[in-house]
Amino acid sequence: MSIDFRGKIVTFDNPGVRRILPVRRWAAVAGVAVLLSLSGCGGDKADAQPVPDSNLPSFMAQQTEKEPKQDDVDNYYVKYNDIMKTCMKEQGFDYRDYIPTTDKKMSLGLSDEQFAQQYGYGISTLIDYLAPGSQRVDPNITAVQKLDKAAQASYGKQFNECQQRAQDKIGPPPSGGAIKMSTKDQQAMDGVVARTNTDQRVKAAQAARSQCLEGKGFTAGEDLTQPISTAADKYVVKFENKASEMEAAGRNSDKLKIEDVLTADEMADLKKIQKREIAMAIETSPCQSAYDKAYKKVFNEYLQKLLRGEK
Repeated sequence: MSIDFRGKIVTFDNPGVRRILPVRRWAAVAGVAVLLSLSGCGGDKADAQPVPDSNLPSFMAQQTEKEPKQDDVDNYYVKYNDIMKTCMKEQGFDYRDYIPTTDKKMSLGLSDEQFAQQYGYGISTLIDYLAPGSQRVDPNITAVQKLDKAAQASYGKQFNECQQRAQDKIGPPPSGGAIKMSTKDQQAMDGVVARTNTDQRVKAAQAARSQCLEGKGFTAGEDLTQPISTAADKYVVKFENKASEMEAAGRNSDKLKIEDVLTADEMADLKKIQKREIAMAIETSPCQSAYDKAYKKVFNEYLQKLLRGEK
């Protein structure tokens, strides 16, 4: 059995330590993190917001060009948690407040260049990072694991219904997160992405990005972050499992650091991975940043047309 907790699948079939696995997510338009092998979408602040087409589903109508700040995330989850507590209580379940860690670069308040210089892509360098005010583990996961299978199934059904209610009322998380979309929503967003990807301005930016990367000795078409992710994954798993163990034992893991989990030899290896990651990010960040800005601008043009009901 599994339940989708804010964009993570948690399985309850195995009584041992459970790893929380990420699932596909659509990030809020202003909060998408763009990997080097992917095109992304985002938004710069606009002078005026468009008037949404009233026929669009609530998710689409609630999109905004406003760049999210940490305060926006904190305020969102105050509302989200209130809705979830009220909704879950309708079926006799308790819901505990939870603020997940958010976009690392946003919460650190760093520019693309600053982030690359200090943390690379944030893959191996920020394994234990937790945004101020957020929690490492959703306390509701620990609570539901103590229920029998029938109660877990009932809880999961109600949780998903309440999560949908919250999204319908206040929209998706401002910094990105798991979003439940109807087929109509999905098709609308896919259409925006398709139009953006075929726009000549984006193609020109992509060509410039490729030329920039190849000039630095990289292959533009490959996922440049995958080798880093693969190398660091065993340490990410070990850290997450330790955090899960602590929470299952009733101990808060928010202050857990990677140094507390890895051996001296593992830390030495991780530092080598981090060094490679930062060096690569410093080299590739200028190429990627220029492309990201161009993509965000074009994506938002098509999104705003959709919101205004234009073809």
